[in-house]
Amino acid sequence: SRARAGSGPAWVRPGPGLAPKRLSALGPEHPAGLGAMELDLFLLIFVVVIVAASIFVNVRLLIHFQQPQDSGFASGKLAKAIIVLSLTISWLVVLLLPVDVRNSRPVPGPLDMKGLWTAAFIILAALLVVVVPGALFYSEVEGDDEVKRKRRYVICNVAVSLFF
Repeated sequence: SRARAGSGPAWVRPGPGLAPKRLSALGPEHPAGLGAMELDLFLLIFVVVIVAASIFVNVRLLIHFQQPQDSGFASGKLAKAIIVLSLTISWLVVLLLPVDVRNSRPVPGPLDMKGLWTAAFIILAALLVVVVPGALFYSEVEGDDEVKRKRRYVICNVAVSLFF
């Protein structure tokens, strides 16, 4: 097989019925030469940095915009965790577009982007329709002693909000 010269990645033209493979800088016979399945180190570092930054920024936003009576993380831990989780998931959905572009060029990468997009939208729908309203209704009755069955109250309100 013969590699094309040029500024782009080296390509190998395999036999009939096989897809072209990207050559590693170390050569096709080197153990680190994984072809199309090689790990994109830039993509991995990019995703890890963005996830860490989004969690940090979301916690700082939560601390900045919370009410004075809710200050500290001792009160309403569940609602605060859901707020940070939902904001982080929204950042990650925005991050999926550049990851999708990077994963598809110059050759298709190892990530199943269709599955990632599907999972991201299912998680967003679950957060939007069930989890966030449930956390809202739970935080309303968390310290209320008049409501005896808090779990039932939350489930009934979430069910009513699903239909209206």
